[in-house]
Amino acid sequence: VLALHAELEAAALAQRELLDAERAARAEAENARRLLTFLADASASLNASLDHEDILRRLPKLLVQEYARHVDVWLVDDERTSPAERPAAAVTAARTGRPQHAAPRPGGLPGVDDLPASVLSPDRPLLCLPLGARTVQGVLTLSAPGERFAPDTVVMLLELARRAGIALDNARQYEQHRD
Repeated sequence: VLALHAELEAAALAQRELLDAERAARAEAENARRLLTFLADASASLNASLDHEDILRRLPKLLVQEYARHVDVWLVDDERTSPAERPAAAVTAARTGRPQHAAPRPGGLPGVDDLPASVLSPDRPLLCLPLGARTVQGVLTLSAPGERFAPDTVVMLLELARRAGIALDNARQYEQHRD
């Protein structure tokens, strides 16, 4: 009787572990679906315009609240602001073409270099993503919506920044051709 009871207990434990693993896999799949759906919708929104100012206005509207507390888009050739007014991570991203993460603690995010916390935002992690198709045209700087950026979200944001750079490049080429 004791052996049978122990076997039943072990089977119930194994079944609970399998159910927990299935729930975790479903949650992960749902998160991936949500991120891919957002990426597709955001890409369609950005590519719907051939006006680079319109694209620059759309980016913060897409990202604020869900994926960032604050969004700043800095175009490298914009003479209205100098690099001295930007976080060091944004300047580094513009110079190197590599995504940068500035926070008190390293983020260990995929495809992103870690830097010390920004002087302009010492308590909030910053993610600085280069915008560009062939060359870096600017930097998309996001402040974390919470304590940190989720790795899966960062992968999606990297792809969105790449697509936004292509949309900006296409809009500029169109405007030059039109002019």
